[in-house]
Amino acid sequence: PQSLDPSAELAGLIEQFNAAYLSLDWDFSKQNLKKFIDALERLEPMASRSSDAKSVFRIMEVILKRLLDRPHAVNTKLVELIRDSQGLLAHILLIGGESGPLEKRRLKELVEKFEELRQMALAAKTAAGVPPESNRRLAESPPAKNRRDAGVGMPAWM
Repeated sequence: PQSLDPSAELAGLIEQFNAAYLSLDWDFSKQNLKKFIDALERLEPMASRSSDAKSVFRIMEVILKRLLDRPHAVNTKLVELIRDSQGLLAHILLIGGESGPLEKRRLKELVEKFEELRQMALAAKTAAGVPPESNRRLAESPPAKNRRDAGVGMPAWM
């Protein structure tokens, strides 16, 4: 039987999460993407206990689920964002959700990268001649007031 020790369970889930990430990093395929999303979703109950972990979780969830629909949208900056998010989420969960200045700085940088990618996607849509009406919703969505709102108002590629 499986151990009922919560720290052992968390360690096992993070190990599966890290292994799924490495598989995706090695071979970006729909199957590996689904495995990584499944591993991420198993961490949701633990991530929801910390606002910082929940913020990272939401960013990852949005990016990964959009990539399932649009795997051609993957690029170097997006891969870096996934890598950084994966590492930060695992770290925050392993330290019990108690984020210090280092974790807060890493989260801030992560949110900034995410926002930069959102702006690039919006600019690409505009350059591609997508009617302004469809862009207005994104441009007018209010900026995230805090980290918990960071996943609100995603562009179409995300």
